[in-house]
Amino acid sequence: MTDAAFRPEELASHAEFVRRLARSLLADPNTADDVAQDTVRAALEARPRGDALRAWLATVARNFARRARRGEARRRSREEFVAREEAHGAVDAALEREETMRRVVAAVGSSPEHYRAVLILRFYDDLPPREIARRLGVPVETVRTRQRRAADLLRVELSRDGADWRSALFVCASLAPAKSTLAWSVAFCGLVLVSVGVWFVRADASDRLVRAHADSAPDSPLLASMAAEQRFSASADGADELRGRVVDEAGSAVANFPIHVLASVDPFAETNPAPKVASEDLVGRAFTTGADGSWSAEDCGTEPVLVRLGHVTEFEPASPQGRERSVIAPAAEVDFVVRRVPTATVIVRVIDGRSRRALERFGVSVHGDRGAGCEHSAEGPNRYDLGFYSARAEAGVVRLTVRVRPGEAGSFHVALRDELAPDQQIVLRVGETTEVVFVRPDGERVFGQVVDRDGNAIEDALVFFGDRTTGRGDEAFRPFDAKRIVDGARTAADGWFELEARGPTISAWHAAYSQTTVERDACGRIVLGPLGSIRGRLVDASGAAQPGVSVNLDDVRGDVGALTDERGAFAFEGVDAGAHGLFVARELDTVVRLEAGEELDIVLARNPGTTTLAFAEHGEPRVVDELEGLLIGWDRVSNLAELKVDSRSAGARSELTLEKRLRFGRYIFVCDRGWTGSTEISGERAIVELGSTAFTVRSESPRRIQVVPAGSDEFVRLVAARCPVRVGKRGSASFLVRPGRWTVVEDRGRALAEIAVPPQGVALELR
Repeated sequence: MTDAAFRPEELASHAEFVRRLARSLLADPNTADDVAQDTVRAALEARPRGDALRAWLATVARNFARRARRGEARRRSREEFVAREEAHGAVDAALEREETMRRVVAAVGSSPEHYRAVLILRFYDDLPPREIARRLGVPVETVRTRQRRAADLLRVELSRDGADWRSALFVCASLAPAKSTLAWSVAFCGLVLVSVGVWFVRADASDRLVRAHADSAPDSPLLASMAAEQRFSASADGADELRGRVVDEAGSAVANFPIHVLASVDPFAETNPAPKVASEDLVGRAFTTGADGSWSAEDCGTEPVLVRLGHVTEFEPASPQGRERSVIAPAAEVDFVVRRVPTATVIVRVIDGRSRRALERFGVSVHGDRGAGCEHSAEGPNRYDLGFYSARAEAGVVRLTVRVRPGEAGSFHVALRDELAPDQQIVLRVGETTEVVFVRPDGERVFGQVVDRDGNAIEDALVFFGDRTTGRGDEAFRPFDAKRIVDGARTAADGWFELEARGPTISAWHAAYSQTTVERDACGRIVLGPLGSIRGRLVDASGAAQPGVSVNLDDVRGDVGALTDERGAFAFEGVDAGAHGLFVARELDTVVRLEAGEELDIVLARNPGTTTLAFAEHGEPRVVDELEGLLIGWDRVSNLAELKVDSRSAGARSELTLEKRLRFGRYIFVCDRGWTGSTEISGERAIVELGSTAFTVRSESPRRIQVVPAGSDEFVRLVAARCPVRVGKRGSASFLVRPGRWTVVEDRGRALAEIAVPPQGVALELR
């Protein structure tokens, strides 16, 4: 049957249709507590006469609460109510069922057309939502939304004039066999509690009930239901008004929260000053909570409406069901409970590179990478499902509040709507404020400003294309040498610089600050952090101090060295951020990665001993006959070890012993044969698990290349490139890797390409 063919009199004889609809209205997964079940059961067993349903339910609820404290008295009372059920005759029950069926069919017939079509196709034709969506030409989610809202409207319509339709409708629904009578009863009791439970309790009594139940059973489904559903209550003065409050989980008022009152047609007069809003197939007006969290909507009429929370980045409903409520005006205490979510702040400015003037008008969007610390909410005008936020500048500044996951660093892309400058990628953390400055380029020239962490301009900073290796060469721990920089630029007194565009990254260096490298698109504002320090002690295996031993930083041939004192202590101040090597007695002992401004304390233990590395593939030993390789520490404090196997002197083997005790932690392995691997060292012996997926790199010209995991820092890239695999002219190199993303690097660790290697392998053509 279709919607066009629907006639109420034709449906009156179809009890199956009514039964399905009743189950949809009454099903609820939560289990009501004892008092609520007894109260609803009493309503089913001894239906009151007349219009005093609310007062009757309130009296019964109070009686059962007292009887709960007196076990014997409660049992006697229950027997009395059960006895009343036996007094009802079969004729009365049949008449009640027929009357309820008539009311349900009439209510369906009077529903709006788009809701009525969904009800008929779902409960009369018994079609699944996907088939209904196909027939009506709408998304499946729209079908589910219309079905839910149609059910809400039916509940409201069937409850007019205080009529108790639920008991008879339960009888109708139970005409067909059910799998579990007890399950039906529990689900029905939960639904009635949600739908009409607080009709019989004033706001103050309901609050006391919720608080008392929270103290005794904080995880109870009853508490969740009562918190999720709105309280229906006529306003005290009888005005044609809706009103309520928005509070957080602690009960504190939430100001400036949008509230939308919606219906199939605008429930407000055209003269109502509230802004108009629309959502899917509903329209209405938007209201805002005041300083005390309260809101009100006047002249709403007496038709059913949907009251829904608007979208605020900093808050979300305290429960999944707590976003919207169906009501009929007048109604008070239409309250919502929300909770605060973790956020970060993004401040965006745009500057014209040539004139250095700030732009007053521009648009910005911030888009989070899925699964990278970005919070993805369910819906909303700002497309929170994609982690998408947008705004227009006010007074030349955009300030956006962005949801992020607690404990994670979220990766986001910041873009200008008018494409005034290339996008930038930023990292956001909970509670932090990140400032992004776009500088509009002028042809092939880029502009920017170098500042310190407080935003003060840095004069005479050297800005150049490239990274740290540009000023240090291909050696891992060589000090920075400004003479190596060609075609760089010095910043003016206001920190501004100008460069010809010819590279993907730009670095800034100053002797009094830590060097920084940024993507070319993010060079509009380069922040140099302060210098740091490395302090430590040198001890032997027993922990005793080792005085009078030379410790050098980075270059054993340079002047940056010290002798340990009587406590074995040493210190290096004014250290640039990045990877550094600590040499003890002219031998590399430890590699440290220092953050800008960090004060690192470290213990160097001269532990005699060895570390044995066993090579394996798929867990099986792998014979190693000849290779030169490197074991590169991945952690902030680690080691760098050279590996060499010569078949002429040692023969084939599957293990290699190093005359050094390596620090515990994660390491990656590369070698000149193209094998790669990784290991976790936690003792004197570790297994290097080699990759087995083929990754072929082809090149038109001779190259010396290596591959490292994507995301490797510049130290790993630089060191790995010192152990290359050679590719001849129009030749290729084969690597054995694990499936995942890999970066191809060449001399000085310069990245040539990044590619995802699938389990079946892949080939890459370098051009």
